[in-house]
Amino acid sequence: QPILVISHRRSGTHLLIDTLRNNFPVSTQSFLTLEQLYPMVKPSLSRPEFEGELARERMIVKSHMDVRLITVPFDPMAEITEFVETLQKRAKVIYVFRDGRDVLTSQFFYNAKLGPGPEKIYDFLMTPMKNFSGHRIAYWVFHVGGWIARDDVLRLSFEELLRNPAPVVEKLARWLGL
Repeated sequence: QPILVISHRRSGTHLLIDTLRNNFPVSTQSFLTLEQLYPMVKPSLSRPEFEGELARERMIVKSHMDVRLITVPFDPMAEITEFVETLQKRAKVIYVFRDGRDVLTSQFFYNAKLGPGPEKIYDFLMTPMKNFSGHRIAYWVFHVGGWIARDDVLRLSFEELLRNPAPVVEKLARWLGL
């Protein structure tokens, strides 16, 4: 059964993946990224290649998709959405969230390293999002709110994982049935 780790960007995804790898019998070699199903993402995987990787061992799959199963800024693709819906039904889904102020500040500085963009954080925060009718703050609220409202998802706080990891690992063990 795959483990699907979902988060908004810059929210502790890799800390959670490392916690899973260090404490549970899951793939320690690598993880898959749902966004690899998009042909414009390199390296991309075809659906059969992705499914083959999933079949090898208990794989961790990471994504930044929002609750609509869309990864901003990619355009929705029906075949990917359909596959992800099926995957969600058989996976253990974990959503890690982080204080929005820290997320968006981290994302501002991370994006600044990638190339030209808004020079002021206010302008960055107010940038309209592709495939979403609002700015970055509204998107963060939508992303987190959508996932944490679901009953079939384990919700974990990045701050709690940092501050007091033992109870979080116990919660993960119960959720994963280990």
